[in-house]
Amino acid sequence: MVHFTPLQVILNIVIALLAVALPTWVLWIVGSKIPPVLTCEGRKSGFAGSLPFFTATLVFFFLYWVIMTAVDAAQAYRFILMSVDYTPLQILMPMIPDVLFVLIFGWVIVRLTMKRAPG
Repeated sequence: MVHFTPLQVILNIVIALLAVALPTWVLWIVGSKIPPVLTCEGRKSGFAGSLPFFTATLVFFFLYWVIMTAVDAAQAYRFILMSVDYTPLQILMPMIPDVLFVLIFGWVIVRLTMKRAPG
């Protein structure tokens, strides 16, 4: 079992927060230049409202699936190099959902940030 010191745990948490916060900040800068789709008098909307929090959640899941795709790709590469009775296509099949999730979350993030339009 691996034991981490409190300093290592804090450092890992800070790195994870920065990995989510920096892309969210860049998306907030880009997205705040586009007016919100729905407006309500007296309430903030779009990137002036709660959309950055939702975007941060999407960025977190996007990064999570990127990491899972990398782990699965490394495992698939290891199995392809081994002499097993499976074809490379059978070994790569479990990566399909990971790649699809990366594409879907990336597409949703881009749509919410840059391609918002009324109606």
